[in-house]
Amino acid sequence: MCFDVVVPDDDPLTPEERHFAAAVRSTREARGWSQTELLARLRRLGIESLNQTALSRIENGTRPVRMIEAQALSRIFDKPVASMLNADSREAQLSKIADSHFEARTAYVAFKAAAENLARATRRMERDLDIMREVYERMDDLEPAVLKSYLQLAKNIEQFVAIDVETELQKAWEKGRKG
Repeated sequence: MCFDVVVPDDDPLTPEERHFAAAVRSTREARGWSQTELLARLRRLGIESLNQTALSRIENGTRPVRMIEAQALSRIFDKPVASMLNADSREAQLSKIADSHFEARTAYVAFKAAAENLARATRRMERDLDIMREVYERMDDLEPAVLKSYLQLAKNIEQFVAIDVETELQKAWEKGRKG
């Protein structure tokens, strides 16, 4: 994760403070947290002085961060303050790697949940298809439009349950590894 920082000519912040500001925003966003969520975490650590405007100004590099705020943010993000101050430090490099690991773990957990949901949905669709076939056998007197709808739905479900999930997963995996 790279922290791109635009430095205005009249910037009162030090390079370290600008880097810290960029690190706060990028880490918060990488974790999928809103500013409101981060503020709630800060409040649980006793930091009551920050509001959303102040946090936004810190993230935008227009307000310096106080030491107590920096320590709390460091604790919340589980990153050394030094790594959030200096992009070239070994701690910063480890922090970037930790962020990548966090993103990968989050994606993996979401993937597992999605796979389980897909398996359950497919099992329901297979049962629904069996029910539809039973109903279709007894539908000699159906209106043509209703019969057409049932036949189209049955075809769609058959195509859905026939998806080779392993092949599709392999394609998606290969696409992700290339990009």
